[in-house]
Amino acid sequence: MKNVVEIPRTQVMMTFVATCIETTARLLNTSYKEVYERMKRVGLIERFILPHYETLHSESRAGNE
Repeated sequence: MKNVVEIPRTQVMMTFVATCIETTARLLNTSYKEVYERMKRVGLIERFILPHYETLHSESRAGNE
């Protein structure tokens, strides 16, 4: 039997946030740093992405690129 490595939920959620930032940057043809700063400035990560993680991470990104 293989050992199962459990990743902490906060790490999984932050990986999802990073994916959101990188995908948005690619779609806007700008740097991930710029997208992060813009999201941070308006509170998008803390007030929308993280609180709605369960719903958002289950959504498909197919066709959005």
